[in-house]
Amino acid sequence: MTHSSRPLPRVERIIRRVSTTLATAGVALLVLYSIATVADVLMRTVIGRPIHGLEDIATLIIPVIAASFIPYVTISRGHARADIVGRRLGPKIAMRLDLFGHMVLFVFLAIAAAQFAAFAADARMLTTMILRAPMSPSLILVSFLLGFSVVAQGAVLIGEWGRRAPDQRREGA
Repeated sequence: MTHSSRPLPRVERIIRRVSTTLATAGVALLVLYSIATVADVLMRTVIGRPIHGLEDIATLIIPVIAASFIPYVTISRGHARADIVGRRLGPKIAMRLDLFGHMVLFVFLAIAAAQFAAFAADARMLTTMILRAPMSPSLILVSFLLGFSVVAQGAVLIGEWGRRAPDQRREGA
């Protein structure tokens, strides 16, 4: 069985495709919001009137934009790493530290996703200040994006565990 025909690389490719699509949508939303912000500033300057409710739109859209990038960064292994200690202690220790870091990130994302989902469930009646728009659809979307980040990090963790040398897996480290 070749590396590309194993199930995990296929799953990683699917997660990467979905993550790329989500990040692209996040960029598009960020560009649209940036254009709206520039228009708001111009309207305030030229005619003395802002875009009504743009602050509320920011409240709804900025968390979605930020969360849309997390799955991509996770599956791309684009998070910050400290290789200084690992390089000094050798490749075996470096690999173990890297795997530990992947586990910590997985646990952190899982806790964050669960906490945010609980918050979204409790926020059914929340609305924005000016437009009185319901906040729950935005919060539910952020919960989904964080949950998908957990799935992406789980795939990374399993993939990194599988890349370890067979003798290291037998040692149980």
